[in-house]
Amino acid sequence: MIDESYESRIGKKPNQKLKAYLIMKYLLEHADDAHAVSATKIVEYLNDTLGIDAERRSVYRDIEDINKILYMMQSNVGIDENDFDNRMTIKEAAEILKDDESLKPIQYDKHKKGFVVLNGLYLPDEIRLLAECVYSAKFLDEGKSQQLVDIVCGLLSKPQAEKIKNDVLLSKRVRTQNKSVYATVSTINKAMSKEDHTPEKISFKYLYYDISDLSHQKERRNGKPYLVDPYRLFIDNNNYYLIAFDEKKKLRTYRLDRMKRVKATGVPRECERESKEIEINKYLAENFDMFSGNEERVQIRFIPPLLDTVVDKFGVNQNTLYRNEIDKKHFTLTTKVIVSDRFFAWLAGFGSKAKIISPSWVVEGFKEYINKIQAIYEDEEK
Repeated sequence: MIDESYESRIGKKPNQKLKAYLIMKYLLEHADDAHAVSATKIVEYLNDTLGIDAERRSVYRDIEDINKILYMMQSNVGIDENDFDNRMTIKEAAEILKDDESLKPIQYDKHKKGFVVLNGLYLPDEIRLLAECVYSAKFLDEGKSQQLVDIVCGLLSKPQAEKIKNDVLLSKRVRTQNKSVYATVSTINKAMSKEDHTPEKISFKYLYYDISDLSHQKERRNGKPYLVDPYRLFIDNNNYYLIAFDEKKKLRTYRLDRMKRVKATGVPRECERESKEIEINKYLAENFDMFSGNEERVQIRFIPPLLDTVVDKFGVNQNTLYRNEIDKKHFTLTTKVIVSDRFFAWLAGFGSKAKIISPSWVVEGFKEYINKIQAIYEDEEK
C-alpha cells in the first residue's frame, strides 16, 4: 500500500517534479543491455547527489511512466508532428505495453538485479555510423571532430559511448588546420536564411598555398575581401563547399576550409532571380563529377572485375546500359558523361583495363589527352 503521507510530504520538496526526468536521464546514461542499474542505486543518486527525496516504490512507478514516454517517442520517429492520425499517444502506448511487457524500453533484469535499457532513443549502430562519418570528414579539424563525436555519443549510455570512441578509428588523412570551419558554416547559413530575415551577402578572405612557404597559407588578391551572394552549401569528396555568385554575378565555388574572416555584411543578396534559374544537379555534375565540358553518350569497354567500381560511379538507371560482349572477357557501359580532362583522367587510371569504343571524337580526344602527357616526358628526355 502506498504511504500517502510520505508522497504528500515529498511532493512539496524542491525539484521533486523533475524526479522522473532525472531517473530517465540517469538510466539512459548508465544502463544498457549489458549494464544494469538497481533501484537502490537510483535512490542513492537522487537522495545523495541531487538532494531529491525518493524511495524504491516511487522509482518503480516513475519507470513505468518513463517506458510509456520512450515507447511513444520511438513509435513516432519519422512521423510528421501534425499527422495526428498516425502519431501514437501516451494512452495508446500504455495499452500496448500492458498487453506486451517485452516491448518496454526499460526492463528489470532478475539476473543482473537491476534495470536495463533494451531500446533507448537511438541504437548504438546508428550512433556508430554518425561517429564514423564525423571522424572521416577532413574539413573538420581534429579537435572539432572529437567534440562532435562526444555530442552524438552522449545519446547513448556511457559504456556504449566509450566503446564506440575506442572502436572507431580517427582517420589519419590530411585534415584542415582551419579551426573556424564550424563557425563559417553557421555564419553562411544565417546569411542565407529566409526565416524572418532578408538573405544577405557575405565577405571573406580566401587562402592558398605558395611553394615558397608551406608553413601557412597566403591570402588571394593581396588580402582584398571577396564579396559574394551565398547560394548553397554542399559536401563533395569530404570537402565542404559554398556555391555563390561573385561580384560579376557569375557562379563560383569556394572551399570553406580556405575561407577566413567570414562575415555577414547586412547588404541584401542581388541574385535571387539568377539563383532560381540554376539547375543545381547539372551544375554539380559539370563542376564536381567530371568538370565542365560537352555532354555526350559514350560507350566504354571494361574488364569484369571493374563492374562494381563502374556501377558505383554511374549507378543503375534507365539512362545507363550495361552489356556483356561475345568474348565474355569484357562488358560495355553506355551512358552520358561530361567529356573533359577530368573524365579522361578518371578513365586513364584504369590503364589497359578500359577502352572508349565510341563516339570517334571522344576516342580522338582521349588519345590527344594521353599524347599531351607523353609529350611532357619526351621533351624532358631531349
